[in-house]
Amino acid sequence: MLIVTRHRAAAGSLAVIVLALVAAAAIGGIIYLLTIRLPSQQQLAEVEKAMLHSSGLGTPVTNKLDEKYTDANGDGIADPPTDVAQLIDPPTLTFSYIATDDPETFKAAFGDFVDALAKTTGKKVQYMTFTSTEDELKAMREGKLHIAGLSTGNIPIAVDACGFVPVCSLGDTKGKALTQMEIIVPADSSIQSVQDLKRHELTLTEPGSNSGYKAPLVLLKDRFELLPGRDYAVRYSGGQDQSVKGIASKQYQAAAVASDILQRDIGAGLIKQSDFRSIYKSDSFPTAGLGYVYNLKPELAAKIKDAMLNFDWKGTS
Repeated sequence: MLIVTRHRAAAGSLAVIVLALVAAAAIGGIIYLLTIRLPSQQQLAEVEKAMLHSSGLGTPVTNKLDEKYTDANGDGIADPPTDVAQLIDPPTLTFSYIATDDPETFKAAFGDFVDALAKTTGKKVQYMTFTSTEDELKAMREGKLHIAGLSTGNIPIAVDACGFVPVCSLGDTKGKALTQMEIIVPADSSIQSVQDLKRHELTLTEPGSNSGYKAPLVLLKDRFELLPGRDYAVRYSGGQDQSVKGIASKQYQAAAVASDILQRDIGAGLIKQSDFRSIYKSDSFPTAGLGYVYNLKPELAAKIKDAMLNFDWKGTS
Protein backbone atom coordinates (compact mmCIF):
# COMPACT_ATOMS: atom_id res chain seq x y z
CA MET A 1 0.00 0.00 0.00
CA LEU A 2 1.11 3.57 -0.69
CA ILE A 3 0.36 6.85 0.99
CA VAL A 4 0.77 10.03 -1.05
CA THR A 5 3.03 12.52 0.68
CA ARG A 6 4.71 15.81 -0.08
CA HIS A 7 8.10 16.91 1.18
CA ARG A 8 9.53 20.39 1.31
CA ALA A 9 13.04 21.33 0.40
CA ALA A 10 15.98 22.17 2.66
CA ALA A 11 19.27 23.59 1.28
CA GLY A 12 21.85 24.48 -1.39
CA SER A 13 23.76 22.89 -4.25
CA LEU A 14 24.78 19.27 -4.17
CA ALA A 15 28.46 20.08 -4.09
CA VAL A 16 28.05 22.13 -0.94
CA ILE A 17 25.78 19.51 0.58
CA VAL A 18 28.17 16.65 -0.08
CA LEU A 19 31.03 18.61 1.46
CA ALA A 20 28.83 19.40 4.45
CA LEU A 21 27.95 15.74 4.89
CA VAL A 22 31.59 14.71 4.70
CA ALA A 23 32.52 17.39 7.20
CA ALA A 24 29.70 16.38 9.50
CA ALA A 25 30.71 12.73 9.33
CA ALA A 26 34.15 13.67 10.56
CA ILE A 27 32.64 15.41 13.55
CA GLY A 28 31.67 12.09 15.11
CA GLY A 29 35.28 11.08 15.48
CA ILE A 30 36.23 14.51 16.79
CA ILE A 31 33.50 14.36 19.41
CA TYR A 32 34.65 10.97 20.59
CA LEU A 33 38.23 12.16 20.98
CA LEU A 34 37.36 15.43 22.64
CA THR A 35 34.73 14.12 25.03
CA ILE A 36 36.62 10.99 26.00
CA ARG A 37 40.24 12.10 25.88
CA LEU A 38 40.39 15.92 25.90
CA PRO A 39 37.42 17.17 27.93
CA SER A 40 38.27 20.87 28.22
CA GLN A 41 35.32 23.28 28.30
CA GLN A 42 36.54 25.21 25.27
CA GLN A 43 36.91 22.06 23.20
CA LEU A 44 33.48 20.79 24.24
CA ALA A 45 31.94 24.13 23.28
CA GLU A 46 33.51 23.95 19.80
CA VAL A 47 32.30 20.39 19.28
CA GLU A 48 28.81 21.28 20.47
CA LYS A 49 28.70 24.23 18.06
CA ALA A 50 29.85 22.06 15.15
CA MET A 51 27.27 19.35 15.85
CA LEU A 52 24.43 21.83 16.19
CA HIS A 53 25.44 23.45 12.91
CA SER A 54 25.71 20.15 11.03
CA SER A 55 22.30 19.03 12.27
CA GLY A 56 20.57 22.31 11.46
CA LEU A 57 19.97 23.11 15.13
CA GLY A 58 22.33 26.05 15.22
CA THR A 59 20.57 28.15 12.56
CA PRO A 60 17.06 28.19 11.09
CA VAL A 61 16.58 25.97 8.03
CA THR A 62 15.68 27.77 4.80
CA ASN A 63 13.94 25.82 2.05
CA LYS A 64 15.46 26.87 -1.26
CA LEU A 65 15.70 25.18 -4.64
CA ASP A 66 18.95 25.27 -6.53
CA GLU A 67 19.10 28.16 -9.01
CA LYS A 68 18.96 25.78 -11.98
CA TYR A 69 15.31 24.95 -11.12
CA THR A 70 12.12 26.99 -11.31
CA ASP A 71 9.07 26.80 -9.04
CA ALA A 72 6.27 28.82 -10.57
CA ASN A 73 3.51 27.34 -8.38
CA GLY A 74 5.47 27.78 -5.15
CA ASP A 75 5.15 24.18 -3.94
CA GLY A 76 8.87 23.90 -3.20
CA ILE A 77 9.43 21.30 -5.93
CA ALA A 78 11.17 21.86 -9.28
CA ASP A 79 8.85 22.43 -12.24
CA PRO A 80 9.36 20.48 -15.49
CA PRO A 81 11.43 22.51 -17.99
CA THR A 82 9.30 24.75 -20.24
CA ASP A 83 11.79 24.21 -23.07
CA VAL A 84 10.81 20.85 -24.63
CA ALA A 85 14.43 20.38 -25.70
CA GLN A 86 15.39 20.04 -22.03
CA LEU A 87 12.88 17.26 -21.35
CA ILE A 88 14.28 13.74 -21.40
CA ASP A 89 12.78 10.45 -22.59
CA PRO A 90 15.57 7.92 -21.94
CA PRO A 91 15.32 4.53 -23.68
CA THR A 92 16.40 2.88 -20.41
CA LEU A 93 15.09 4.14 -17.08
CA THR A 94 17.18 3.72 -13.93
CA PHE A 95 15.81 3.07 -10.45
CA SER A 96 17.35 2.71 -6.99
CA TYR A 97 15.91 2.34 -3.50
CA ILE A 98 18.01 3.86 -0.68
CA ALA A 99 21.79 3.52 -0.54
CA THR A 100 22.94 0.77 1.81
CA ASP A 101 26.02 -1.33 2.51
CA ASP A 102 24.18 -4.33 1.01
CA PRO A 103 22.32 -2.89 -2.02
CA GLU A 104 21.72 -6.30 -3.57
CA THR A 105 19.09 -6.94 -0.88
CA PHE A 106 16.95 -4.04 -2.09
CA LYS A 107 17.62 -4.95 -5.71
CA ALA A 108 16.05 -8.36 -5.10
CA ALA A 109 13.22 -6.96 -2.97
CA PHE A 110 12.15 -4.47 -5.64
CA GLY A 111 12.43 -6.89 -8.54
CA ASP A 112 8.67 -7.11 -9.11
CA PHE A 113 8.28 -3.34 -8.87
CA VAL A 114 11.01 -2.84 -11.46
CA ASP A 115 9.12 -5.22 -13.77
CA ALA A 116 5.93 -3.24 -13.19
CA LEU A 117 7.71 0.02 -14.03
CA ALA A 118 8.94 -1.54 -17.27
CA LYS A 119 5.47 -2.79 -18.19
CA THR A 120 3.73 0.52 -17.41
CA THR A 121 6.27 2.73 -19.18
CA GLY A 122 7.09 0.36 -22.04
CA LYS A 123 10.80 0.89 -21.34
CA LYS A 124 13.67 -1.16 -20.06
CA VAL A 125 14.30 -0.42 -16.37
CA GLN A 126 17.73 -0.95 -14.81
CA TYR A 127 18.22 -1.16 -11.05
CA MET A 128 21.27 0.83 -9.91
CA THR A 129 23.02 -0.05 -6.66
CA PHE A 130 24.57 2.52 -4.33
CA THR A 131 26.44 2.09 -1.07
CA SER A 132 26.44 5.80 -0.19
CA THR A 133 23.77 8.49 -0.26
CA GLU A 134 26.27 10.95 -1.73
CA ASP A 135 26.75 8.72 -4.78
CA GLU A 136 22.99 8.25 -5.19
CA LEU A 137 22.32 12.00 -5.04
CA LYS A 138 25.20 12.70 -7.41
CA ALA A 139 23.83 10.22 -9.95
CA MET A 140 20.42 11.91 -9.75
CA ARG A 141 21.95 15.38 -10.10
CA GLU A 142 23.93 14.26 -13.15
CA GLY A 143 20.90 12.69 -14.84
CA LYS A 144 22.04 9.09 -14.42
CA LEU A 145 19.28 8.14 -11.92
CA HIS A 146 15.68 8.77 -12.99
CA ILE A 147 13.52 7.10 -10.32
CA ALA A 148 14.44 6.60 -6.69
CA GLY A 149 13.46 5.75 -3.17
CA LEU A 150 15.09 7.98 -0.56
CA SER A 151 15.16 8.00 3.22
CA THR A 152 13.04 10.68 4.89
CA GLY A 153 16.00 12.80 5.93
CA ASN A 154 17.51 12.90 2.45
CA ILE A 155 14.37 13.90 0.54
CA PRO A 156 14.76 17.67 1.20
CA ILE A 157 18.33 17.57 -0.15
CA ALA A 158 17.24 15.61 -3.20
CA VAL A 159 14.37 18.06 -3.86
CA ASP A 160 16.55 21.16 -3.55
CA ALA A 161 19.74 20.04 -5.19
CA CYS A 162 18.73 17.23 -7.57
CA GLY A 163 15.26 18.07 -8.89
CA PHE A 164 13.61 15.14 -7.11
CA VAL A 165 9.80 15.05 -7.30
CA PRO A 166 8.35 13.07 -4.34
CA VAL A 167 5.24 11.03 -5.12
CA CYS A 168 4.47 8.65 -2.27
CA SER A 169 5.84 6.59 0.57
CA LEU A 170 5.54 2.92 1.34
CA GLY A 171 2.85 1.97 3.85
CA ASP A 172 1.98 -1.17 5.77
CA THR A 173 -1.10 -3.38 5.37
CA LYS A 174 -3.14 -0.91 7.43
CA GLY A 175 -2.21 1.99 5.19
CA LYS A 176 0.14 3.69 7.63
CA ALA A 177 3.30 5.24 6.19
CA LEU A 178 4.91 6.18 9.46
CA THR A 179 7.95 5.30 11.52
CA GLN A 180 9.43 6.39 14.84
CA MET A 181 12.94 7.14 15.99
CA GLU A 182 13.95 4.69 18.70
CA ILE A 183 16.97 4.76 20.96
CA ILE A 184 17.94 1.20 21.78
CA VAL A 185 20.54 -0.30 24.11
CA PRO A 186 21.77 -3.87 24.72
CA ALA A 187 19.33 -5.82 26.87
CA ASP A 188 21.71 -6.01 29.84
CA SER A 189 22.83 -2.36 29.63
CA SER A 190 22.88 -0.19 32.73
CA ILE A 191 21.27 2.58 30.64
CA GLN A 192 17.62 2.56 31.70
CA SER A 193 16.41 5.96 30.50
CA VAL A 194 17.34 8.81 28.17
CA GLN A 195 18.90 10.74 31.04
CA ASP A 196 21.23 7.77 31.60
CA LEU A 197 22.86 8.61 28.25
CA LYS A 198 24.91 11.19 30.12
CA ARG A 199 28.59 10.24 30.10
CA HIS A 200 27.83 7.48 27.59
CA GLU A 201 28.14 7.15 23.83
CA LEU A 202 25.26 7.37 21.33
CA THR A 203 25.74 5.84 17.89
CA LEU A 204 24.22 7.73 14.95
CA THR A 205 24.07 6.61 11.33
CA GLU A 206 24.98 9.44 8.94
CA PRO A 207 24.05 13.16 8.68
CA GLY A 208 21.43 12.68 5.96
CA SER A 209 19.31 10.34 8.07
CA ASN A 210 16.25 11.61 9.91
CA SER A 211 15.78 8.83 12.47
CA GLY A 212 19.45 7.94 12.66
CA TYR A 213 20.86 11.46 13.03
CA LYS A 214 18.65 14.56 12.82
CA ALA A 215 15.74 13.48 15.00
CA PRO A 216 17.80 12.17 17.94
CA LEU A 217 19.96 15.30 18.05
CA VAL A 218 16.90 17.57 17.96
CA LEU A 219 14.82 15.61 20.45
CA LEU A 220 17.62 15.05 22.94
CA LYS A 221 18.30 18.78 22.92
CA ASP A 222 14.72 20.07 23.01
CA ARG A 223 13.05 17.51 25.27
CA PHE A 224 15.86 16.38 27.53
CA GLU A 225 18.37 19.27 27.35
CA LEU A 226 21.12 16.86 26.36
CA LEU A 227 23.78 18.14 23.99
CA PRO A 228 26.40 16.17 22.01
CA GLY A 229 29.90 16.73 23.30
CA ARG A 230 28.71 18.20 26.58
CA ASP A 231 26.47 15.39 27.86
CA TYR A 232 27.19 12.40 25.63
CA ALA A 233 29.72 11.28 23.06
CA VAL A 234 28.80 10.43 19.47
CA ARG A 235 30.08 7.86 17.03
CA TYR A 236 28.94 6.92 13.53
CA SER A 237 27.93 3.49 12.25
CA GLY A 238 27.33 4.46 8.62
CA GLY A 239 23.85 2.93 8.42
CA GLN A 240 20.76 1.66 10.23
CA ASP A 241 21.58 -2.03 9.85
CA GLN A 242 25.09 -1.45 11.17
CA SER A 243 23.69 0.33 14.22
CA VAL A 244 21.30 -2.55 14.89
CA LYS A 245 24.08 -5.12 14.50
CA GLY A 246 26.29 -3.06 16.84
CA ILE A 247 23.65 -3.20 19.57
CA ALA A 248 23.14 -6.94 19.05
CA SER A 249 26.88 -7.56 19.42
CA LYS A 250 27.17 -5.07 22.32
CA GLN A 251 29.68 -3.06 20.30
CA TYR A 252 27.60 0.09 20.86
CA GLN A 253 26.28 1.48 24.14
CA ALA A 254 23.20 3.03 22.54
CA ALA A 255 21.95 3.68 19.02
CA ALA A 256 19.26 5.76 17.31
CA VAL A 257 17.37 3.77 14.66
CA ALA A 258 14.10 3.80 12.70
CA SER A 259 11.43 1.58 14.21
CA ASP A 260 10.36 0.11 10.87
CA ILE A 261 13.94 -0.83 9.98
CA LEU A 262 14.41 -2.29 13.45
CA GLN A 263 11.38 -4.52 12.95
CA ARG A 264 12.62 -5.52 9.51
CA ASP A 265 16.02 -6.43 10.98
CA ILE A 266 14.33 -8.52 13.67
CA GLY A 267 12.48 -10.39 10.93
CA ALA A 268 15.71 -10.85 8.99
CA GLY A 269 17.52 -12.25 12.04
CA LEU A 270 20.04 -9.41 12.40
CA ILE A 271 18.92 -8.90 16.00
CA LYS A 272 16.58 -10.68 18.42
CA GLN A 273 13.93 -8.98 20.50
CA SER A 274 15.76 -10.31 23.57
CA ASP A 275 19.01 -8.63 22.46
CA PHE A 276 17.90 -5.04 23.14
CA ARG A 277 15.71 -2.65 25.10
CA SER A 278 14.13 0.52 23.75
CA ILE A 279 14.58 3.48 26.09
CA TYR A 280 12.86 6.06 23.89
CA LYS A 281 10.41 6.17 20.98
CA SER A 282 9.54 9.43 19.24
CA ASP A 283 6.34 10.60 17.66
CA SER A 284 5.78 9.37 14.10
CA PHE A 285 7.59 10.55 10.97
CA PRO A 286 6.92 9.75 7.29
CA THR A 287 8.85 6.77 5.97
CA ALA A 288 11.10 6.68 2.92
CA GLY A 289 9.63 8.22 -0.23
CA LEU A 290 9.47 7.28 -3.90
CA GLY A 291 9.72 9.78 -6.73
CA TYR A 292 11.33 10.74 -10.03
CA VAL A 293 13.47 13.51 -11.53
CA TYR A 294 11.78 16.73 -12.62
CA ASN A 295 12.87 16.79 -16.29
CA LEU A 296 11.23 13.60 -17.56
CA LYS A 297 8.69 14.11 -20.35
CA PRO A 298 5.30 14.74 -18.67
CA GLU A 299 3.66 11.68 -20.23
CA LEU A 300 6.53 9.47 -19.03
CA ALA A 301 6.42 11.01 -15.55
CA ALA A 302 2.67 10.33 -15.44
CA LYS A 303 3.21 6.66 -16.26
CA ILE A 304 5.86 6.33 -13.54
CA LYS A 305 3.55 7.97 -11.00
CA ASP A 306 0.76 5.63 -12.05
CA ALA A 307 3.03 2.62 -11.54
CA MET A 308 3.96 3.82 -8.05
CA LEU A 309 0.41 4.51 -6.91
CA ASN A 310 -1.31 1.50 -8.46
CA PHE A 311 1.23 -1.31 -8.09
CA ASP A 312 -0.21 -4.10 -5.91
CA TRP A 313 2.63 -4.75 -3.45
CA LYS A 314 0.94 -7.60 -1.62
CA GLY A 315 2.59 -10.96 -2.25
CA THR A 316 5.46 -9.49 -4.30
CA SER A 317 9.22 -9.67 -3.85
